[in-house]
Parts: sequence; structure tokens; C-alpha cells
Amino acid sequence: MVAMVLVLPDGRVLAGADAVPELLRATKGWRWLAYVFAIPGIGLLARPTYRWVARNRYSLSCLIESRPSKEPRKEGAHV
Repeated sequence: MVAMVLVLPDGRVLAGADAVPELLRATKGWRWLAYVFAIPGIGLLARPTYRWVARNRYSLSCLIESRPSKEPRKEGAHV
């Protein structure tokens, strides 16, 4: 299985579940969730959870897209 790869400005390369906390830190509104990855034991759950989400990403995205939105989506708008 291929994982996403994140290359940081300092040259470090992170892949899969190891990249998720860095992506969360860089995403407005989700920074708080990056701290969850510092909790002992979360690393043991993060990798299998990442693999499960990666395997099921198309099904999950269909579930998210099928949910009614609170605001109408504008033509040409990207999420």
C-alpha cells in the first residue's frame, strides 16, 4: 500500500500516519487535534487507523459528500 508523503520545509520526509499531526498543525481549525497524537498509546492506534481510512477513502468520501450541507455549495468552489 502506498501512503501519502509530506516533505517539510526543513527537508524531513514523513509518510502515512506520521505525516498526519504535521498536516493538522498546518490546517486552521484542526490544530488542536495534532496534540492528540502526543498522547501515549495513540501512535499504536494511528497507523492501523490510517491504513483503514486509506483503504476505505472512496467509500468515506461518498458518505461525506452525500450529507446535506448547511450552506449551498457555490459553483466551482473547492473544499
